[in-house]
This record gives sequence, C-alpha cells and structure tokens, in this order.
Amino acid sequence: MEIKMHFQRIGFTVVAEPDSDAPQHRLNFRAYKTVNAPADSDLVPVYLHGSISSDHRSNWHFDEQDNRMIHFSSVDESDQISILFRRMYELAEELIPEWKGK
Repeated sequence: MEIKMHFQRIGFTVVAEPDSDAPQHRLNFRAYKTVNAPADSDLVPVYLHGSISSDHRSNWHFDEQDNRMIHFSSVDESDQISILFRRMYELAEELIPEWKGK
C-alpha cells in the first residue's frame, strides 16, 4: 500500500510504503523536492530515499548528492531537511504496526 503525502510548507512530496520483506517493522520512502517543480512527482527526480524501522533506526540516501553537491541558500532552507526527517519519523510511527515507543 503506497501512501503519497505533500508537505507543501517545506516543499517535499513523499511516497512511502511498508517494506515488502518486513511490513510490520520497516517503512521505505522516497522524497521529492517539489518547490517550483511540477506537481506530478513522476516528473521530478528523487531527492532522497531510505527506510525507518520499528526500533527507530533509519537509513537516508541523498540521491540529489549523486548528481551534485546539496546546496542551501539559508538556514531556513536547511531546516526543511530537519522538518522532513521529523515528518518521516511521525509517518513511520503511524504506519509501522510494531513501532516501539518514542
């Protein structure tokens, strides 16, 4: 079951789904930077992808950095990544049945 969420305030769209090998314990996701981009994430390259598991461990691969250095123009712009991380953990807590407390 794939879930698509738009975080307009921070300029990201996220597509997340339970891991096919461990749906009770891990959530996989892809994030697309959608500020000034087409609304359809199929047209936007993946900014980062990764997973969060029920024991709160996570893996983050910044696809954007494969092509060039990640650049921030301000502290506010860099804060968007921090907010995205928090939103992903909140989503994992909501969607992973075996989530282990805070």
